[in-house]
Amino acid sequence: MLAWMRSSGLLLEDKNFILVTDGVFDCNHWLQHQCKLSKIEYPRWTNSFSNIKKKHFMYAVRTRKSDRSSFTISEMTKRLEIEMDGQLHRALDDAKTIVKIMKGIRGRRPGFPFNTNATYRPDWTLRFFDD
Repeated sequence: MLAWMRSSGLLLEDKNFILVTDGVFDCNHWLQHQCKLSKIEYPRWTNSFSNIKKKHFMYAVRTRKSDRSSFTISEMTKRLEIEMDGQLHRALDDAKTIVKIMKGIRGRRPGFPFNTNATYRPDWTLRFFDD
């Protein structure tokens, strides 16, 4: 993973990296579900992560859509004039697109911090709009 991160322009030291996701759903639901399915322990290094939606919100000077929802990956790429790779909601394709979003933000705001801004919650449950 580290070699791929370096080749994507994320010049990091071997032990200095952060997981960046497209929202809390990725860690609090999908990664948790995959770990259970694979019968492996949830990795501790994912307890704190960076939510690209929150980072985009900070980059875009706290702009929100009229319904106050976060921008989607598709909307962030359009706002940053970035082309998406592959198919939306495919893990590797989304990961590559998130890296492009990070690069797009850093290209416009050098030194923009991609630090942790979200926390894994093992008791988190998926809630639907009518709940």
